[in-house]
This record gives sequence, structure tokens and C-alpha cells, in this order.
Amino acid sequence: MADDAPIVMPLMLLILMSGGALVTLLFKAVFGSRNWHVTDGVVTGTKTSTSDSVGRLPAYNAHIVFQYEVGPQTYDGEMAVPYFSARTAHQVIESHPAGTAVKVHFNPRKPAQSVLRVKSPGIWLLWIVTALSVFTFFCMIMAARSLLFE
Repeated sequence: MADDAPIVMPLMLLILMSGGALVTLLFKAVFGSRNWHVTDGVVTGTKTSTSDSVGRLPAYNAHIVFQYEVGPQTYDGEMAVPYFSARTAHQVIESHPAGTAVKVHFNPRKPAQSVLRVKSPGIWLLWIVTALSVFTFFCMIMAARSLLFE
């Protein structure tokens, strides 16, 4: 197994870098809009839908359609927030009826790109999944290292 070391080390490094890139993309998806500009907007409509989430478990999506202005330009945006409970998705919809004022976070480089800050009761689940994924990835690297070099 020691003869495989020149091949295995670059492979392990590639796997580690891929894991780091995945974690970076996840954090950008979750926190990437934190430095975006904020403007006032208004909800123009809402709807719910269902989709397959993980395997056969359904996800209940709360869609919030909104409009906002950046300078002289008016933009339309839509945000779908997935929940594992139809009741929670309906509560989000009910708390954002048409005409409700909202804070819109938009990308200053691409003002048509925007999100709303809707509190998700399941955000803790994202943190748990992220932590478990990182831990599992680390364990896989350590197991591969011990199998190959001992």
C-alpha cells in the first residue's frame, strides 16, 4: 500500500478540496445575500405548491411574489421557501398577503436578483445537516488514510 502513496495523496487532496468547495457553495447560498442592498417592496401575490424533497418526502413550498424599485427601474421577484409541513407553508403565505410591505435584499451588481428574508423554522436542520456532512467527510478521509497507510 505504501507504493500507492504518490497516487493516493493527490486523490485525497482533490477530495478534500471538493468538500471545501461544497461547503463554500453551501455557505454562499445561505449567507451570500447578506451584503446585498436593501429596499422596500410589496407582496403582489402568494401561492403554495408541493414537490418531492428527499426521496418520497414531500416539500411544501410557499411562493411569495413581490415587486420593488431600484432607482427608476421596477423589478418583479419571486421566492419559494420549502417547508416539511403544509401548515407552516400556509402560515407563511397567510402572514404575507398581497399588499404587505417587505424588505427586499437585492444584488447591487444585478438588481433583478433578489430575495426576501423569511424566517424559516427549519434553518436549524440545515445547520445540523451541514455539521453532519462535514463530520462524515472528515471521518471518510481519516478512514481512507488509516486503511492506505497502515
